[in-house]
Amino acid sequence: MNYAKEFSELTELQGPRVVLRPMQAEWAEPLFKMVYESRVELRRYMPWETDDLEATRTFLERAIRDHEAGTGLHLAIFEIDTSNILGVIGLMFGDPYTPKAEVGYSMHSKKTSHGYATEALSTLIDYCRDTIELVRLDAQVATTNLASQRVMAKCGFEEEGLKPKSHLCHGTWHDMKMYGKLLD
Repeated sequence: MNYAKEFSELTELQGPRVVLRPMQAEWAEPLFKMVYESRVELRRYMPWETDDLEATRTFLERAIRDHEAGTGLHLAIFEIDTSNILGVIGLMFGDPYTPKAEVGYSMHSKKTSHGYATEALSTLIDYCRDTIELVRLDAQVATTNLASQRVMAKCGFEEEGLKPKSHLCHGTWHDMKMYGKLLD
């Protein structure tokens, strides 16, 4: 499935406290700042966490290319009240013939446990179901990432299995819980 047309029409997705916007090249510095301020927490699970602004620019360039091609959707999560970047959320499409995607997200460590990730994911789920008509969302969460496991449960994802040593991040292997959510 290719979503280039649908993604080209997407300017933002709004929830009660957050707004999700497609990545823009000019957000490299605020995105880098968000990641850098949360580096201790994010480094455990986020492969593109870096101390290098240029690596963040490279991530943004790839995200923008994926968006334009309709093969991936990467959104910045903004807090409506402050206009600050809280995190990122995205969809990765592995099977071009099936209307499903894998979802992933990262949040600023100072903004966790406030429901922002749950709200951002719920907002994205609505878009996936109502606009691009996905049938299924998948997610992988490290067994040690209890906060993300709670977000999955709050958003109606079902735990579907375990993949031992399936994610290598900064030299550390993680066992991953597999989650799925049907959107029909």
